[in-house]
Amino acid sequence: MTAAKKYTVIMLAGLGLLLNVPWAPAQPASRPAADKLYVDARYDFKFVPPADWKKGNLAEYRVPGTLCAAWTPDSTTSLTVFVQATGKAIPATELLDQRVKAAEQSGAEVRKQKVGTMGGREAMAVILVGKGTGGAMAANGDVSTAQQWVAYPREKDVVVFLLTTPEADLEKHAATFKAVLKTVELGPTPARRAQNLDFEAPAGPDGLPEGWLGWGGPADREHYELVPDKEVFFGGQHSGRLKCTSTAEACLEGFCGYGQSIDTDEYRGKRVRLNGWLRTQNVRRGWAGLWLRVDGPDGLELAFDNMQSSGRALRGTRDWKKYEVVLDVPAEAVAVVYGALLSGDGTAWVDDLSLETVDEKVPVTGKGSFGGKVAPIDRRILDDYVGKFRLDSGTVFEFVKEDDRLMVLQEGAPKIEIYPESDTTFFYKVVDAKFTFVRNAQGKVDRIILHQFGKKLPGKRID
Repeated sequence: MTAAKKYTVIMLAGLGLLLNVPWAPAQPASRPAADKLYVDARYDFKFVPPADWKKGNLAEYRVPGTLCAAWTPDSTTSLTVFVQATGKAIPATELLDQRVKAAEQSGAEVRKQKVGTMGGREAMAVILVGKGTGGAMAANGDVSTAQQWVAYPREKDVVVFLLTTPEADLEKHAATFKAVLKTVELGPTPARRAQNLDFEAPAGPDGLPEGWLGWGGPADREHYELVPDKEVFFGGQHSGRLKCTSTAEACLEGFCGYGQSIDTDEYRGKRVRLNGWLRTQNVRRGWAGLWLRVDGPDGLELAFDNMQSSGRALRGTRDWKKYEVVLDVPAEAVAVVYGALLSGDGTAWVDDLSLETVDEKVPVTGKGSFGGKVAPIDRRILDDYVGKFRLDSGTVFEFVKEDDRLMVLQEGAPKIEIYPESDTTFFYKVVDAKFTFVRNAQGKVDRIILHQFGKKLPGKRID
């Protein structure tokens, strides 16, 4: 996350919500304009934005879900509206607990929290204050930044209104935010279906092909380009282009990708195949591929393959060719997520994707769980690993011991067990990642290394 971009990044589903009265002293509100009603037909909600705020450039914001709209009165403060797919109804009290725990882990202060009814719907609210840029929370920021979360749980998703501003300006914008919330009207959760798999629909307001989300780390938009391409395509007149626009070193620090998340109603208990055409150019120090993931309750990954994890990643320069990724969708699955990605230098194109069920004669290409054989260890050693660690990127992991098991809590995410590969290295079974615990000269564990995406990401103890 950088000060140059107004990226708003919160991990997973920890949310918050403002209720019927403002928590900051009232200021004159920016009057909503009745003739500027924002209607989101895709996610079935509408509201009136502030009349004297201008629309924000969606490419400048990163949120944990589908970004629908953004408004800003200046170069820093923003109102973003996005939708998180949950696959089930989540009580507002549970969402509030997640958000508060995530704030505590990240070092943010919870100023206000509340659960109640708003517009006939259960809702929750929270105001957070912590380090940031004024336009986003950031562990290495030097501006006291406030976030006022407003979230509406529905049958299978959560609609989120998020005000982000320097703490000094929170009082000034609170009444405007409340005035907007009074105009919100929500329908039921719409069905999530695959769309624009041939990339022929025009680009949306964020510059991405209609129906597609941009995937990657907080700073990856600075190094990658995700746009429709009308010059290079396999079928029709457009494809989706993924391009490294910076140095190979910068692009290798992250990745970019197209992604969609859809309901599992027609796929549960079946085997699913993602087909797609890919082309690459000058991918010398990275790789490209299709990706397919099956998500379970609480954000757990049930199955995953991005071609790199199964040893089939694309490198170099290759002409158009059809590829496939095949996974099983368990009965407990809540979402099927898929797309194409690029990590590293060069350019990749994707076109004419399709998603279909296949019989068991077609072998799966990915894993239902990750990691290797669980090693026998002296469980007393787990006490040395308990504590909080922060990666250089700012992400915080907390390790706790429960019944001789080592568990990991990440900001806004559920508690997940990790398993010993050795006395010092532990792996996830739900994602292709593992941690190594490192001792200092005095024998105390003061560092970790996260191994993921072929990279080693260091972190330091902070408790």
